[in-house]
Amino acid sequence: MALPTLNQSEDTTRAACQALVDAELPRSWKVAQRDIEIAEDARDGDRRQLLVRWPGGEIMLHVRVANRNTERPNKPDDQGHTTGIGVWARKSGGGEVLWANIEWKLRDAIREKQRKLPLIARNSFYERVVDDDPERNSRYGEQARVIANHSGLGSKADVLCGTYDLETRSWEPTPGEILRRFVTLGLIKTHFYSGARYQIQGAPLFVVEGDVPGSAESAGEGSLAADEPTAEPSLAMRILFPDSFTPLALTPERVATRLAGFECPPGVLERCCAALNAGKHLLLLGPPGTGKSTIAAALAAQAHADSACGGDAKLATASADWSTYDTIGGWAQQADTRLAFREGIVTRALRERRWIVLDEVNRADIDKCFGELFTVLSGGTVVTAYTDAEGHEVTIGPGAEPYNFGPHIRLIATMNVRDKASLFRLSYAFMRRFAAVHVPGLDDDALRRLAQRTGESRGIAPDRWELAARVLSRAQGLGSAVDLGPALLLDLLQYAAQRPGASHQRAVGEGVELLVFPQLEGAEDNHAQEAISRIERLFTEDDVRHELHTSLRSYFPHLRRP
Repeated sequence: MALPTLNQSEDTTRAACQALVDAELPRSWKVAQRDIEIAEDARDGDRRQLLVRWPGGEIMLHVRVANRNTERPNKPDDQGHTTGIGVWARKSGGGEVLWANIEWKLRDAIREKQRKLPLIARNSFYERVVDDDPERNSRYGEQARVIANHSGLGSKADVLCGTYDLETRSWEPTPGEILRRFVTLGLIKTHFYSGARYQIQGAPLFVVEGDVPGSAESAGEGSLAADEPTAEPSLAMRILFPDSFTPLALTPERVATRLAGFECPPGVLERCCAALNAGKHLLLLGPPGTGKSTIAAALAAQAHADSACGGDAKLATASADWSTYDTIGGWAQQADTRLAFREGIVTRALRERRWIVLDEVNRADIDKCFGELFTVLSGGTVVTAYTDAEGHEVTIGPGAEPYNFGPHIRLIATMNVRDKASLFRLSYAFMRRFAAVHVPGLDDDALRRLAQRTGESRGIAPDRWELAARVLSRAQGLGSAVDLGPALLLDLLQYAAQRPGASHQRAVGEGVELLVFPQLEGAEDNHAQEAISRIERLFTEDDVRHELHTSLRSYFPHLRRP
């Protein structure tokens, strides 16, 4: 089928949107681990009416193909209307909560001769939420992103729901799955958008800050009467209660599937899983390049997949400049010159029920940047010196809302043991809540398997990946001087692959000079002398060997020639 022309853009867009409106929806699914069902489903041309119900509440949503009058100054041919798909919340009144402009994207695709058209709910958490309160709007947007992440939509402001193929006139994934994502996003937004949230009948699916069922603010058609019992107010969206998480039960086998070809040293995953399941936080120790950060990310991702925490891990790389302002938070001036509490790395992760991964933790002065968190790590609760936007004290600890450091939270830190100057900066108050797992480099057999697997998958000649593995091995290469991690092997292979015209000795030799030698600095003299001898045996091309000798002596100028 031929690609459409610009004159066919509206008809093509309507047909694409109509396929979504007509798609078969599942009767039930979960939104942030909460069950919803489609209790009523009525279709009328390019409109569809869905009664979405959950325990204690419901809302009527309308999905339809619609036009908007719009202008596009940078493309005069696009003036007038644009066609897309939207979600409205209605019983009597209500308004649009979600819109995806498809026709402009289609016209751009036609001009650029592209075949794939994305259906993107752009900036979907920030538009038309609370028009007259930007600060509250931003806060609601952050809360909505967390719920969307729990619901499998990701945490980005622009949500990709699917793609339309202009040549085959078909959606990927299925139109039913795309419509489910779109309805889920619309349902989430009904809890925040001021023109739709009061169309919820009975109890809302989520309790939103400042919107307590039965309060004067939320009184309106279909809401609870003002004299009925009210829910306890909360400082933030209570997305998942601590007792709704699945107890942590990580297994090395499931975590290993997330390492995507990375070969973990024997026993490391077993120790990590056991420590985390036992309620300990985790400190991964080892030389550079052994995969500490990769392992930490895989552990956290599997915990999220197992519904043991509320989202992907919050990742941060420690810095010597860190203070409690970076970890806990502190006062920050708002646009209206008022001071308000600004969350730090840890508090934001706690509000979002996410694990925390601190990379290179020994780069930070732990006493200075963790401060009050020592008490929290020991199981206590801390009332900070700060107050939130509503004047409530900011409290951190088990059961504290919104900063609940409950049993679903783990902190994973990584530490480079080569940096001995920083080794003893981790206080006992910090360390005693951690299990320390050493992550060594790979043995020679595992290193060669990784080199072969990587070389074959990337089309690298065997003479190159075999030499790279020998250079880093303990028995034949520079691994006898210092423990060299597998990440260094991957970097070396990647460099060698970018030198197609060079001999395998030169390609690998240059990579050794640029990437491996800097890791040898600080090695003991006898190890450095051994490295010189091994370079002599590994590289037979005179010019390559001479360059490597000269370069290595720049790190160890007192070494004798072999």
